[in-house]
Amino acid sequence: MVGGVQRTYLKVVPASLIANRPVAVIMGFHGGNDTAQAAEAYMGLTSTDPVLYVYPQGARFADAWAGWNVDPGGADFPFVDAMLAELKSKHCVDPARVFAAGKSNGALLPLPWVTVSGVDG
Repeated sequence: MVGGVQRTYLKVVPASLIANRPVAVIMGFHGGNDTAQAAEAYMGLTSTDPVLYVYPQGARFADAWAGWNVDPGGADFPFVDAMLAELKSKHCVDPARVFAAGKSNGALLPLPWVTVSGVDG
């Protein structure tokens, strides 16, 4: 729950992950009106490497469009913060190795604490 709204994400934990060894996080932000599940399929980020692969789900807006609020004062920044806090509570996350990639609307999030790569198409 973030700001009174239930938010979700898809997390892929490869079998190669070692429980107490610091691990990188790679987040894949879907494009506008898309889903976390689709992003996992089309972004090509997930592998068998010992990395946490995370695909956040954008919120549904009043017009039923799912996407990201790219305003730093918007609801998606607290969501990403809460998601990372939850990941850190369950896994040995290396805070120096948190990365993000995004497609279209998902590439517009100005996330100041991660290395970001935009994907067009």
